[in-house]
Amino acid sequence: MNCLVIDECALGTHQCEQECTFLNDTTVCGCYTGFTVDPLDSNYCDDIDECTNNTHNCEQVCSNTPGSYDCSCSTLSTLNPNGYSCDCIPGYKKDGGICEDINECLDLSDNCTQENQICANTVGSFFCSCERGC
Repeated sequence: MNCLVIDECALGTHQCEQECTFLNDTTVCGCYTGFTVDPLDSNYCDDIDECTNNTHNCEQVCSNTPGSYDCSCSTLSTLNPNGYSCDCIPGYKKDGGICEDINECLDLSDNCTQENQICANTVGSFFCSCERGC
């Protein structure tokens, strides 16, 4: 007696949540990138949390999404077009991965050009003030 093997994948009668492969007369369920087969029920897929697993490429902040993740930056920085790394906003520089205020008065990049002007550093910038006589 011959048994007829039915390809449930081809017929669309399978129970797979995401992908279905008919292999060696057996229906095998699989998952899209960013998901893994549920260990309790192989018909279903679980999202892989790349942020918790530390398998992401984010320089600063990682947010898990279904099948993937998004990167963002902390305050004082903006996300680069590559979607992973961050640059400090103007007036700040990276020090150990953290954006810190540039003291324009100390690093000689201030624009206090008039004689007797005093440079005063501010958060993210600086200003020039005059002593008496300028």
